[in-house]
Amino acid sequence: MPARTEWRPGPLPLLSARGLSKSFARGLVSSPARTRALESVDIDLSSGELVGLAGGHGAGKTTLLQCLSGLLRKDAGRIELSGNSLSSGTSSPAIAYVPATPVYYPFLTVRDVIESGAARRGIHPRPAVVTEAAMRLLDLQQFADCRIMGISRDVLHRVAIGEALASNPEVILVDSPPVEHARSFAPVVLCALQNWANAGAAVLVAAREASAIANVATRIILLDSGRMSRTFALESFGEPIIGASGSPNRRFVAERVH
Repeated sequence: MPARTEWRPGPLPLLSARGLSKSFARGLVSSPARTRALESVDIDLSSGELVGLAGGHGAGKTTLLQCLSGLLRKDAGRIELSGNSLSSGTSSPAIAYVPATPVYYPFLTVRDVIESGAARRGIHPRPAVVTEAAMRLLDLQQFADCRIMGISRDVLHRVAIGEALASNPEVILVDSPPVEHARSFAPVVLCALQNWANAGAAVLVAAREASAIANVATRIILLDSGRMSRTFALESFGEPIIGASGSPNRRFVAERVH
């Protein structure tokens, strides 16, 4: 893809949240009963990081990503982008959110969707050039002229990531793919997201199982019932760990949780 602006690490994270809380009404709107989705979550996403967010169904992953992206209003807490406060429910063009199940007009082609991402932010005088590069990055060339109605859900999720990358975001938040594809991400997807982080962006990827993103994540955050229960950071000692399969795996060690 065309050279993107690189952000150098600084004293402030690109995106941070403190005391983030969110609850939803349970039953009738007038009912006082509420379900707590997030409880005082603190998180920092820095330039050059690919952070994994792992947790089971109902852990709060989607709620957290949508609050960070501005698509969902938080109940309490604060969110900052490069040190500047983001108002509740306010989105920024510097933050791209990839939903678990993207929705597009069914008559659009894959090329149309990705090109709209490049054109929307006006990052390049020729959006078609950015589109072709994004499709190559995610191995979508063979689907370029296919209509959205005719592609599988896993390819659709890849298209949504391509649309997000084409908008040249500083922060990209990727939600878990549909249940039938939740166990792992395609290697080409992980490679593309890792390259984006290496270029200076901050990437947060949600998954139901930590193993789905362990090979590329610099940190993995475990979310349980709306709370950050544990964080793991990649060791820098360089010794390979032999797992049950006999193949080397990256080792993670417990890190202090905010």
